[in-house]
Amino acid sequence: MRNLDEILKTRNLKIKAIERNMPMVGGSYYDTISGKWLNFMFSVQMGWEHLSVSMPSKTPSWDQMCVMKDIFFEEEEECFEYHPKKSEYVNMHPHCLHIWRPRVEDRINAFSQLGFIKPYKVNVLEVLKDFNMSEEQKEAMDKFLSAEGSSEKVDELTITLADKVPLELLDIVKPPSILVGTKNTESFNAFKDVAKSFGKEVNPSSIYVDGVKNE
Repeated sequence: MRNLDEILKTRNLKIKAIERNMPMVGGSYYDTISGKWLNFMFSVQMGWEHLSVSMPSKTPSWDQMCVMKDIFFEEEEECFEYHPKKSEYVNMHPHCLHIWRPRVEDRINAFSQLGFIKPYKVNVLEVLKDFNMSEEQKEAMDKFLSAEGSSEKVDELTITLADKVPLELLDIVKPPSILVGTKNTESFNAFKDVAKSFGKEVNPSSIYVDGVKNE
């Protein structure tokens, strides 16, 4: 990603929300070439740089997505639009596209002295131990996993970390669907329960389920 302060200096960029620690920035951009306002949300979460771009009644064009890519990413950074398996497809908004960039360099730097990385699995609860999850929170997570189509419980869930295997031998990474949205109303309600268990409220006016705004 580009330096946040440089991003904020972009002409015709209207900022509506910003959080520097994540970082996260949202708002709209007036594209002088097309004469259209493009709504956007950019954030860095869970090892991914993620930019979503939308318009009220028309899907952004390739040229418009290129303009937005240049605002938030360096010229020589590679980004992509991810097309998931049909069974994992999530549609938050009928006219929204996404640009993703995995922060692979963070993982590489951690093992740069070795020069290799090797995949190994770690239990999710071990990773989240600093949260000191209560039984209520674990139950809420289990309901969310079930709503997302997983048969695993949170205490069985593992994630892959890395050490001592060449990068080219690793599976292609893919962005977590939760950064885009939830698959259905049941999944959305389960996610709200997870957020509530951590003292967070989800703003339903900004959430889409199956392409329909959730009121």
